[in-house]
Amino acid sequence: MKIKTDKALLSFMSLSEAKVSTFASAVIAALTGNDNFPQAADELVTMVKAQNAYVIALAASKDGSRVQAAEKNVSKAAVLESLRILCGIVNFVAQGDRVMLLGSGFNISKETVAPVVIEPAKNVIVAYGANSGELDITAKGVAGNKGLVFEYALIAVGNVETENVNWISKPSSASRCTLVNLPVGQTVQIRVGIAGARKQLVYTTPVLKLVA
Repeated sequence: MKIKTDKALLSFMSLSEAKVSTFASAVIAALTGNDNFPQAADELVTMVKAQNAYVIALAASKDGSRVQAAEKNVSKAAVLESLRILCGIVNFVAQGDRVMLLGSGFNISKETVAPVVIEPAKNVIVAYGANSGELDITAKGVAGNKGLVFEYALIAVGNVETENVNWISKPSSASRCTLVNLPVGQTVQIRVGIAGARKQLVYTTPVLKLVA
């Protein structure tokens, strides 16, 4: 799955006339003296001139003159074009750096999170414990897991099933677990589950062990 790169958006293109002026002022304030975007300095000068002209034209257009309305539209187009150029510069410089983008004054894309693929636990080892009826289980987890679940079930000899089995679970935040008070001479099957951040639970293939 491809993860989207964070970027500044052209959402200002659809703003109303008054909001364009307000947004432009916010971008000017954010980029003025912003050490992250020195490449924007020249266009920022153009932007300030366009914004000042637009503020005057917008106020004058309220009298309803066709000429003044036309001047307002020209000034607005100049502001939007300068914003578009600055947005491109910001994206080029930031290269998806969300912190830099947040300081640019532009609206930015929603935060994206890379999906975490949960894999079965690695290197599951079942060994006899210090006392009869004990089994020591160790397993290596995977990145992104929220814990391990150690499970065992008593089985008939030669009968290994995972469906309709009465699994007994022992959740753990550690990679080691000791099962105690198991019936000596009984075969058990053991599996380890990895718990994911989104409530995923992935199990290893069951391992057989005769309790001694």
